[in-house]
This record gives sequence, C-alpha cells and structure tokens, in this order.
Amino acid sequence: MLGPLFVLLLVNDAIFGDLLTPSTPVQLVASTCWCFVGLTGVFFAFWPVWLGLRRRGLMPIAGSMLLLFPYWVLTTLAVWWWQLDFFRNPYNWLKTEHGLAKNRGAAPLAITSPVAHRN
Repeated sequence: MLGPLFVLLLVNDAIFGDLLTPSTPVQLVASTCWCFVGLTGVFFAFWPVWLGLRRRGLMPIAGSMLLLFPYWVLTTLAVWWWQLDFFRNPYNWLKTEHGLAKNRGAAPLAITSPVAHRN
C-alpha cells in the first residue's frame, strides 16, 4: 500500500534531496526506507514478469512491463479507497454488476434450488 509513495519519495530524494549523503539520523532512516522498498520492490515485481516473458519467447513485448507502474498506482488507489469505504460503512459491500450488456431488457433469471427438482 505504501510502495508507490516510497518510490515517489525515492525519486524526490534522488533529484532534490540528499539521498546518498543524509545529514541527520532521520534522513538516514528515510533514505534507507526509500531505497530498500523502492529498489527491491521494483526488482521483485519485474523479475517474475521478465522470466515469464523470456521462457515463453515473448521478449519483443518486454516494453509492456512499463505498464506495471500505472497498474501499481491504480491498485494502491483501489486498496486505499476500499479501506476508507470499509471503515466508513463496514456493512456495505460495493459490488460490480456483471453481464448487464448481455441481458439488457431481459427478465431476471429465477433462482431455483437443485434440490427442489428432485421429486
């Protein structure tokens, strides 16, 4: 949940801050967190994807791995949204209604029990 934030802080410290030369203990801890989570997180997320592409002979589309970054951001936003919604209204479950385009205008299906048909 905090991975994208740590990556952004890593990039911010690398560009504008003292990432590799921290001057205070707090900056040392912060730089260590940004570097560890940012770099190892990215490595361990890309490694299985790269291995799968290589094993299946799909290396020409390896550039699509860059789409993992927006995917992580959107996944993180979804998790934070869920947590906020869960704590605001714990007994409500937001569900996606599937299949509306296929059944547009059709009457809803009746739900029957398989046991009811055994006479």
